[in-house]
Amino acid sequence: MVTGRFQFLVALCAIWLGRAHAIIIQDTDVGIMFDSTWTLDSNSLNSGGFGHRTNVTGGTASYEFTGTNISMYGVTHSSGANFSFTIDSKQTLGCTCRSNSSVFFFQQLLCSVGSLDGSRSHTLTIKHTDVAGQFVNMDFFQVDNITDTSPTAKPPNHSSSHTAAIAGGVVGGLGILMVIGILLFFHLKRKRQQPPPSVPLSPYQIDPEMSFQHSGSQLVPTPHPSNVSAIPISAYQRYSRAPELGGPSQHVQISPKPEPAVFPTLYSTIERSQPIRTA
Repeated sequence: MVTGRFQFLVALCAIWLGRAHAIIIQDTDVGIMFDSTWTLDSNSLNSGGFGHRTNVTGGTASYEFTGTNISMYGVTHSSGANFSFTIDSKQTLGCTCRSNSSVFFFQQLLCSVGSLDGSRSHTLTIKHTDVAGQFVNMDFFQVDNITDTSPTAKPPNHSSSHTAAIAGGVVGGLGILMVIGILLFFHLKRKRQQPPPSVPLSPYQIDPEMSFQHSGSQLVPTPHPSNVSAIPISAYQRYSRAPELGGPSQHVQISPKPEPAVFPTLYSTIERSQPIRTA
């Protein structure tokens, strides 16, 4: 279970690291060239608070970039229009802003082209191809693996694009840290709930030659009848008879050890023998 979670975390980190190579180009970037049919959309639900839209058939916008992939995000609605998405006047895709819902959905992926040569610049052209009155809503571009900035763009506006990319990286890093924290929390919680391994306790060792009799709240050891002679008895100690089971409580009585006897020396009690004289 834990291994699967960490594999998911590694995959998530790889996704965020891949997104870290993408740059967001807002619709207000001067590198994007809109014709006169496009108007500013100040709805705050757009990324950056602004977007551009046109409802005129044939209205176009272009952007020069360097990268391997470019995606367009915008607004979808039941009144959305179809449009063409052309790279270098060669590769054209048919895309749409139309949906089956009357609700406006912002920051939606509208079209994307990949597998481009990242070593050179490309030109993207967007063209309204639907009937008049239907809207093409453009919010921002996402360019992947960018190696150079647009030659037509100016530094002040690109700084805002880089700021957005940095902000996205910070948000991604916080998301990764949050996921790591949640996984560690559940891992430690599960580890605490597991009971500690039980250690088998060795039973008390009891001499099979000894038996015990109940004496109130105490157990009085008594020698086995068949091995009484094997138990040494001290000359200065005597044991009281253990009470019967269920009888009044008695305790083992030990008589005090007597003082050792003092004997006079051999020379003080026996007189020196006199030599035997012979006639």
